[in-house]
Amino acid sequence: MEIYKKILEFIFPSKCLSCQKITLPQGYFCAECFSKLKIGVSGGMCNICSTSLEYADELDICPKCAVSPPFFDRAIYIYEYNKISRKIVTNLKFFDKTNFAKYMADMIFRSFSHEVLDHDYIVFVPMHRKRMSVRFYNQAALIAKFLSKVSGVQIDYTNLSRVKFTKPQALLSKAERMENIKNAFRVRDSKLFVGKKLLIIDDVFTSGATLNECSRLLKKYGASRVTAITFAKTML
Repeated sequence: MEIYKKILEFIFPSKCLSCQKITLPQGYFCAECFSKLKIGVSGGMCNICSTSLEYADELDICPKCAVSPPFFDRAIYIYEYNKISRKIVTNLKFFDKTNFAKYMADMIFRSFSHEVLDHDYIVFVPMHRKRMSVRFYNQAALIAKFLSKVSGVQIDYTNLSRVKFTKPQALLSKAERMENIKNAFRVRDSKLFVGKKLLIIDDVFTSGATLNECSRLLKKYGASRVTAITFAKTML
């Protein structure tokens, strides 16, 4: 078995997700690309949205969350959204590198296994059927599927759905994003999530408008807790 494994590693060597250089077995990145990644800070951050805080107060809540608390209870991420992490997300999202979703799910579980296991369901930001007809897959759904497999936490594919076809959020201002995503989602079974702790998955946390609107709806239909986990987060 060990010889067979070594043969496979020789024929199909592990490659860096960013630059495709050969890496150590089961390695996600080469040393050069890994050095350029910025890992999400583990201290001095907002306890709700995980924004880095220059001066952390005793409650560790950023001004934005203090003034306008989001509907999710916490949002956490692995990497800052920079040149390296953006390339990985773009390859998954637009260039059919669907196997990247498995690696991203593995990294999420390695980083946040305790948080993941402390939930009843995994859900994801859904995609409208019109966009699915063009893209053919939802990257958030793929990450969520593999995260469910590696963690054993049940995934729900259909209860949270998208009913409004919206413009891509990346093209809009902060105010426009909030209006664009308003009432874009629906919960099919009003009783399924009552009293449940939900983990909602997306690839990147940008303004948080989409995750917040999903969380608002999940809380409306009885979720006791909603935690958002993304592979990367834009530093605004």
